[in-house]
Amino acid sequence: MKLTNAIKLLSQYGEVKQDETGARIEIDGWTYGASTNWNEQEVLFLYCECGTNTRDRHFYSYNTLKGLKDCMDRYIRATA
Repeated sequence: MKLTNAIKLLSQYGEVKQDETGARIEIDGWTYGASTNWNEQEVLFLYCECGTNTRDRHFYSYNTLKGLKDCMDRYIRATA
């Protein structure tokens, strides 16, 4: 999938930060993003990362935009 499609989805949930390795947003300390090779436009994987330190950190990867969207929606519903 293309990075532009991931950015479109992420921008529906917050301010997108983009750099050479992809794009991401933060919601209440959780990071949701799309990872790419250096300056590439093809997404390698979508992810959700949470935790404050290395020992406490959890990382989830997703293959589709729908999977990532469902994850973000579940989190938002749970915290509403």
